[in-house]
Amino acid sequence: DSLAALAAETEGWAMALPLVAEQLRAQGPALHHGGSRQDLFDYLAREAVAGLESAQRAFLLATAPLERLEPSVCGTLAGIRDAGAVLRGLHDRGLFLIPLGGGAYRHHHLVREFLLARLTEDGCLADGRRAAARALAAHGQPEEAIGQLLANGDLEPAAAMMALVAPELVDQGRGAQLAAWAAALPADLLDRAPAIAVCLGDASRLAARYDEALAWYERARRGYGSAAEGRSRALAGMALVYLDTARPALAEPHLEEALQAAEEPRSRA
Repeated sequence: DSLAALAAETEGWAMALPLVAEQLRAQGPALHHGGSRQDLFDYLAREAVAGLESAQRAFLLATAPLERLEPSVCGTLAGIRDAGAVLRGLHDRGLFLIPLGGGAYRHHHLVREFLLARLTEDGCLADGRRAAARALAAHGQPEEAIGQLLANGDLEPAAAMMALVAPELVDQGRGAQLAAWAAALPADLLDRAPAIAVCLGDASRLAARYDEALAWYERARRGYGSAAEGRSRALAGMALVYLDTARPALAEPHLEEALQAAEEPRSRA
């Protein structure tokens, strides 16, 4: 039973089983106490990575921040041309990568934990996450890039990228994802990111959370300050709330002010 449980925890890592068996014979129940099981997993990952060529180890460390390993992103991140061949080679060793289909992989979770711990010990994890965010953004994966920036605590650039993708998320009915990201931002940063606030207002309005929508639109209006086009958008959102709730008399002054502030022909229409 212990071997079966450990096999499940190691995701069927074939190399692990004989080593685990030897440790179980030597230590017996001790593996279940005092953190020795985690120590064993760390040992397995360390020994596996140590057996690689230096270029392969560097590739694993460079790509460790990524949750999904695609050849294009990995190539940019590791600075190599044929990342697909490297991924296939590591997978063929049976120790490091789990196939996801379409030429993509993910790190075996034990190896990834070890690699991230190594990056942390070397003081390189923050730079590694930033590099991963740049590579993901360069390959048209801004949502994954935002995840890296948030995990790294790089909130200003994360907010800037959120503002770019927020309208698309609202159009896709994925306001919950935008709200989850916004929850990771401090209040003062959200106050300085009215483009996010107005999109959160749109998402709340479409979900019939009208009071919440009004609060976001008001926050956006204040955040836009003298930026006429942005202020117009926030005011128009507030008017739509009143129209959606059959209060046209309250909508009219907001629409009039929005029209006065609007500069783009489409916004004025």
